[in-house]
Amino acid sequence: MDKYYYKVEKTSNLHRDLEYGFFIKGQFMQDRNEEISSLVGIEDLASKAAYDFHGGLLINEAYSDEIDDKHFIKKEQELDGHIFKQFKKSSNYFKKWDKFIKENNLTHAIRMQSLNFLVFVYDLTGAIEFITYNDTFYLESKTEQENKSLISITERELLEMKLEMAKGKEAS
Repeated sequence: MDKYYYKVEKTSNLHRDLEYGFFIKGQFMQDRNEEISSLVGIEDLASKAAYDFHGGLLINEAYSDEIDDKHFIKKEQELDGHIFKQFKKSSNYFKKWDKFIKENNLTHAIRMQSLNFLVFVYDLTGAIEFITYNDTFYLESKTEQENKSLISITERELLEMKLEMAKGKEAS
């Protein structure tokens, strides 16, 4: 079975948006923890909460007893092996969160952290794997991709990059 190998052009929108998906950008909750926590009214929000691709605010079930149940929707979500409760859009917590997101123009950052959404937006097809090394993104695919942001490379080039990556991990 054929495989196709690509490097993502560094100046492309795809590269910029992959930085959110791989958390190179988009760590705003951690970076601005104090500000967001005091605004929303939950101490150390970054360690207790998460957000979904639609911008919804979720709190780890382990910390949800700090907040009245009337602020949550009934359906719970599982993320990384933890159960989260989602705030209702009508709750004060969500409204403050939403205002922060809009005022700081972070809607795009949240959406781009969903790789499934990103793959859809850029019309990438088939089974694909992204690899990041030295601020460059590589793509391995079972189907040929037709995207101007992708530079076709050989299997050898990809394997050489993987070898360099392994050497770097070994050295550290």
